[in-house]
Amino acid sequence: MRHYVKIAEACTCYAEKDSEPDTDSQEESDSLSEENLRLFMLQFIQDSVDALNQDDFSIVLDHFGSNGGAKNEYSSYLENIKDRVEHEDFFGGELLDLEDHGDYLEVTMLENYGIEYTDGEVKDVQNRAVYKVTRSNGDFKVNEYLNIEQQ
Repeated sequence: MRHYVKIAEACTCYAEKDSEPDTDSQEESDSLSEENLRLFMLQFIQDSVDALNQDDFSIVLDHFGSNGGAKNEYSSYLENIKDRVEHEDFFGGELLDLEDHGDYLEVTMLENYGIEYTDGEVKDVQNRAVYKVTRSNGDFKVNEYLNIEQQ
């Protein structure tokens, strides 16, 4: 199920000859906002993988919000996994669902990875991940990992 929501404040436009709202402009604005969120999430995931591969948490740090536990959770994850993962590749992702909860967005992504483990095992992994995302000073921020399931 796909939910379209207004992520950013957008103007309500009116046609010159009547007083009906221009719904095409509103839908276009909402679609652009959803696209911005999708691009943010893909960049966040890629930067998370780069942080793991380069053993440098600062690469992904700016994507985390100050509220919520995602920043500390990912930092701990990097520490725990660095001895088990040799290299990880992000093959892409898809925005599956977006729910507006007022003060935050619940974002569901389908994510595809290739992982090379330190014991030589290589495997492709697909995760369905749900994130709590907020806006801070006009920028999206990941605040919590709500659920991550391997498919």
